[in-house]
Amino acid sequence: MKKIMLFLYFLIVFTSSLFSFSKTEPTTFIQEKMSENNDFTLVHTFSIGENKFLVLGKYDNYLQSFYSDGTTFMYPIDVSFHDYSDDYSYRESKNNFYYQDGINVIEQLIDKKCDELYFYVVDLNFDEVSDFITYGEGGMCNIIYFSSFEPAFEDSIDFIFYTELAFFEHIYIEFCIIDGKRGFLFTNCEGNYFTVGGGPGYHEENEYFPDKKYTQFYEYNPQTQKYELNEYVGKEEISRAIKPHDYFAYDGLKFSKLDSKLTDENLKNLNKAQLRLMRNAVFARHGRAFNSVDLQSLWNCYPWYKINPNYSDDLLTEIDKYNIELIKKYEASLN
Repeated sequence: MKKIMLFLYFLIVFTSSLFSFSKTEPTTFIQEKMSENNDFTLVHTFSIGENKFLVLGKYDNYLQSFYSDGTTFMYPIDVSFHDYSDDYSYRESKNNFYYQDGINVIEQLIDKKCDELYFYVVDLNFDEVSDFITYGEGGMCNIIYFSSFEPAFEDSIDFIFYTELAFFEHIYIEFCIIDGKRGFLFTNCEGNYFTVGGGPGYHEENEYFPDKKYTQFYEYNPQTQKYELNEYVGKEEISRAIKPHDYFAYDGLKFSKLDSKLTDENLKNLNKAQLRLMRNAVFARHGRAFNSVDLQSLWNCYPWYKINPNYSDDLLTEIDKYNIELIKKYEASLN
C-alpha cells in the first residue's frame, strides 16, 4: 500500500501545476488526466462546496479518495483505502467506503454532509480552512477520524481526532460548549472498542454491553489544535452542556476580510448567525471580552485572539466602524 501511496503522491505533486480543472465538468477533467494511467478508473465526483470536490477512484483494486479545489487536481486522502467490489459499482463503493448502515448522523453538521456519505467537510480547528470528519474501515477495526486535507501518508497523518471502534452503530457525536470550552460529547457503550488480537467485533462473553452507555467530553485545545479527552468532565458538567444548533456558524467565514472595508459581495449570502459573528469579530480582534458564552468560547479557539484588559471602543478604527454599520444593515434586513 505504501508503494501505491507514494506513486499517487508524486504523480499529483509533479503534475498538479499542469492540471486545469473545468469547473463545469470536473469528472471529465479527472478522467482525461488520470486515464493516462491504465490502473486508475474514476468512480464518482462529489461537490463538497463551491469549487470543491471529493473524488472517488479505483487504483490497483483499491478505492482511493482525492480532494480538489476546483481549479487544480490536488492530493489523495490517504486514510481511506479499502477493497473495492468485483464489479466496481458506485453503490458498492459507498457501502465499502464511507457509507455504513447504523451510523448516527451528526445533526449539527447536516448541511456539511456529502450526499449519503458519512463524510462532513467543515473547519474543525479554527484556521479558516476546511477539514473533514469521516467513518472508515481500518482493516482490523472501524475508525472515526477528524483530519485536514493534507498530502500526508497514512502513518504520519496528524489527526485532529482519532478513535478505533468495534462497531459504529452504538456511538453518537454532538458538538457543545461546557464551562466555556468548545468540543463534542462522544457517547459510546461499554466494550465497544477495538480488541487487539481479536479484531473488530471480537469480544469475550459478557464484554460487550450495548445497553450500557457512557458519555465523554472531548475538548478543543487551541495549543495542540486537537480534540482531547477531558477526564474531569462528568455527568454534572455534561448536564450543563450548551448545544447550539448553529455551532458551526463560523465555518467559511474569513475574519481577515475585516482588515479592509467590507462590500455587499462579502455579506449578501451570510445568514443572521454568521452576520452576528462577523460583527462581533470586529471587537474580538481588538481583545474585547464577551458575556455571551458562545462568542467567548469561539474566540478563545482562535490563535489571534487575546483578551485586552484595557479594551475600549476607542480602539476601533474608521474601517471597523464602517464594517459594523454595514453588517448591522444586513442584520436588520433579516429581522
